[in-house]
Amino acid sequence: MSHATRGLTLIELMLVLLCLFLLLNPAFRILRSGTQSSLKGMMQIGTTLEARNVLRQVVNDLRVSAYRVDGNQQLKISWATLLQVSGALPEPEYSFLAFPFTDSIEAAIDKGGSGMAWRNASLITYRVEPHPTRPFMRQLVRVEEFHPSHPAHARYPGGKREAVLSDHVNLFEIKPLVISSSGKSLVAFRIHLQLVDFLPGRETTVAVGSSNLTRPREGAIADYFEIVVSEFYRAMRHKAKFNPNWQNGIHGPRG
Repeated sequence: MSHATRGLTLIELMLVLLCLFLLLNPAFRILRSGTQSSLKGMMQIGTTLEARNVLRQVVNDLRVSAYRVDGNQQLKISWATLLQVSGALPEPEYSFLAFPFTDSIEAAIDKGGSGMAWRNASLITYRVEPHPTRPFMRQLVRVEEFHPSHPAHARYPGGKREAVLSDHVNLFEIKPLVISSSGKSLVAFRIHLQLVDFLPGRETTVAVGSSNLTRPREGAIADYFEIVVSEFYRAMRHKAKFNPNWQNGIHGPRG
């Protein structure tokens, strides 16, 4: 004698699926939230490390920055002499003379037997430009133009070494700063660097105050400030009786 096997009805099957959904949905939400938090944390670490590397490069350049010194005359020094600024936020451009790190120190000094013993500085340019593929991002480009007599000039097209330091730039600014205390003043550069990144599929921004700047609604932000003093400029200011002469002229690749 056989007995018929009773199967599940459609309603019972739907009730089982509903119970499974109610049990697994919170678990999926927790897993998704944990994944997003982990991704955001990794993104924040990466953005912070990148910002530190970029800031280190800018600080090193400004620390060895200089201005043109002609042995036959004492130039009137101003911020326009130290730092050339063009454009406006959020896409400015900054240029200044700086002693090159490439090769040895002697490579930046003319070897002529007579006449001016020029120190040949590089022209450093930082410019912020739109990102080629991501509309809410910008990239920071560093260009170093070597003096024609410097050995590195022959190693790069047109004597210029160009590199993209970061393609996550939201803000980059260099401003002059004068710190006064007890009748003395310290002339410095104030750097503001802000790198950002967005979570995948969430590249939306919000306005920052009344400016034309924005920040990511969801993502990572690395915001850094730094104050840098030009060692050359500070030395020149502290030596009031120092007279430039034919032994210590400084000029850049464009004269």
